[in-house]
Amino acid sequence: MVTMTKSKSELALELGHAMADLKNQVRRRLQQRIRESGLNITFEMLEVLACLGKQDGINQ
Repeated sequence: MVTMTKSKSELALELGHAMADLKNQVRRRLQQRIRESGLNITFEMLEVLACLGKQDGINQ
């Protein structure tokens, strides 16, 4: 049996790719849910609203 070990940089790169894939899947799903709900808002607008909701006293 051959065991291959990966370097920390290879593992970090794989993790980065996996996180990017997950982010894209979540974004697609949220965009789909926004469309299905009939809201007249884009994903980017939702991101801005989320930031505005987190911090008092800021504007667009």
